[in-house]
Amino acid sequence: PGEKRDILIALDDSELSEHTLFWSFDNLLDDGDKATIVTVPKWINALSALEVGGQGVDVKSLIAAHLMNEEEDMALTGIQTLLKRAKAHFLKNVEVTVKVQSGDPRQVVLNMTKTLNPTMLVVGSRGPANIPGVGLLLGSVSSYLTTHAEVPVVIVRYSTPTTIE
Repeated sequence: PGEKRDILIALDDSELSEHTLFWSFDNLLDDGDKATIVTVPKWINALSALEVGGQGVDVKSLIAAHLMNEEEDMALTGIQTLLKRAKAHFLKNVEVTVKVQSGDPRQVVLNMTKTLNPTMLVVGSRGPANIPGVGLLLGSVSSYLTTHAEVPVVIVRYSTPTTIE
């Protein structure tokens, strides 16, 4: 019903991602909508730190690049598996593109909102984290995106596991 939308969904490699994706299919996405899922796996960021430039062959860089490709493949496979389950369960005709990126998740997702100009951004949050000596803080990625993104941001709260078999 109504105008078809382009939705950007930011997922990480936690159980929260499953909840966020299934919530999006259940409550937000309609037939004909387009969704772009972006994920920035933690291991890709750690491995990219090993890549160092320089002259000649750098064995650490070659190993890091190989491992990054493996991590990217695993992240893509994980997201595609979740996506198949969500599509089969919710029976919605949504065109989905998956992008695996490296870098600071806040900047990666923010840059994608500028590049893709989606109708809205969907991110998950476990809620405030209680950090000793600091107190309660909203998740750093979701907090950053709500204050810096120029598109509406939907935060999906994680309270109890959502499992679809």
